[in-house]
Amino acid sequence: MTSLPLRRLMILMVLMAFSVHAMAADLVVVDVPSLVPDGDSFANGLNNRGHVVGFSDATDVDFHAFSITEATGMADLGTLGGTGSGAANAVNDANQIVGYSRIGQVNHAFVYQNATMTDLGTLGGNPLGSSSFASDINNAGQIVGTSFDGGVNRAFLYENGTMQDIGALQSGGSSFGAAISDAGHIAGYATVGADLHTFRYESDTITDLGTLGGSNSFASDVNDSGTVVGFSTTSGGDTHAFAYVGDAMIDLGTLGGEMSRANAISDLGVIVGSATNSTGEFRAFVYENGQITDLNSMIGTGSGWDRLIAALDVNDQGDIVGYGQIGGAVHGFLLTGGGQIHHMPEPASLSLMLVGAMMICRRPRRKHVA
Repeated sequence: MTSLPLRRLMILMVLMAFSVHAMAADLVVVDVPSLVPDGDSFANGLNNRGHVVGFSDATDVDFHAFSITEATGMADLGTLGGTGSGAANAVNDANQIVGYSRIGQVNHAFVYQNATMTDLGTLGGNPLGSSSFASDINNAGQIVGTSFDGGVNRAFLYENGTMQDIGALQSGGSSFGAAISDAGHIAGYATVGADLHTFRYESDTITDLGTLGGSNSFASDVNDSGTVVGFSTTSGGDTHAFAYVGDAMIDLGTLGGEMSRANAISDLGVIVGSATNSTGEFRAFVYENGQITDLNSMIGTGSGWDRLIAALDVNDQGDIVGYGQIGGAVHGFLLTGGGQIHHMPEPASLSLMLVGAMMICRRPRRKHVA
């Protein structure tokens, strides 16, 4: 039980070698640099051991997936062959990494483990070449993503060496796989007529979770309780982060602007994402204990960062990764809370709180907001 804090300390020390800024507050923000000088980087995911994955500029024209561990430091994961770009999107506690890499004119999903990148292939269907994209992996090694055939696109579950089409919300429709929990819940979004709706897939059943009153909704993540987070258009035409708790999709509001996006949720219920403030500027946020907070307010004014733009993932220790602006560049970051970031009540207690409050600002998880 003492090894986990030690691992987290070791990974933090490795990252500190790149550039660390201690905050006036209790949080520490770590600069995740580019693989090349003057390049950009994005930290997309992390596991409960504190290992970070993402992508970075690698040449003048290509970007590559990277990982950071206490054993390797920051490592370029390369590609599936030859030149081209790729990105790492998620990592599980066994340090299995998933993402995509370009091969010729198409992208293929990959899993990276034991210093080897393995092509997961596609569901096929396009004689000109199909593409695929792996978005998440759980601790059982199950992988979800999307296979694109140039027409109908389908969410997939990859396990035991086989890529399986998990279906769609309507016959002949498209679906997109976003995330999978350790409990096996899959979240994504799929076509409903001309629109896209969030779905949750479990026990071989795919369920439409609806929207916040607008036409479209997009899932980003799901935790072991089955809570799905993402973003949706509203009846007023704005785009807001949501959490789907129990049988209701809850609007999490914004930081004072018109847009927000939930990118990730931990198994303890901490939600992170990005939202606009009253001036329209995107700011990374954390949502816990019924309150949304701009992460920039938690790192102090002496951090060296212009702003943290988006939080993309959070682990069960409350560590957060994402990207922001520092010194004129866009870099990934690791924010460690030292136990300060805890968890919000969910799901039952959250539902009661929402009923009692009637209106509440809340929000969720993962990938890119400009």
